[in-house]
Amino acid sequence: MISDEEKVRVYEAFLHRIDLYRTCRNKEKLVAALDKISNWSYAHRMGNGKYSDEEQDRMIENTFEEFKCL
Repeated sequence: MISDEEKVRVYEAFLHRIDLYRTCRNKEKLVAALDKISNWSYAHRMGNGKYSDEEQDRMIENTFEEFKCL
């Protein structure tokens, strides 16, 4: 499981990168960042009970890891 400290660190770095992309008018990177946010959000609400808690957590962690790769 990902610690709260790790989440905060990654989210803050991700938000700084989004601001940098906006400032530099890098539309391609900004759209990619928004897509990652959309995927992360979807992972939190998908399935409606279709997946076990462990499977749901794994999907959320996988999308979280994508925030580090932009």
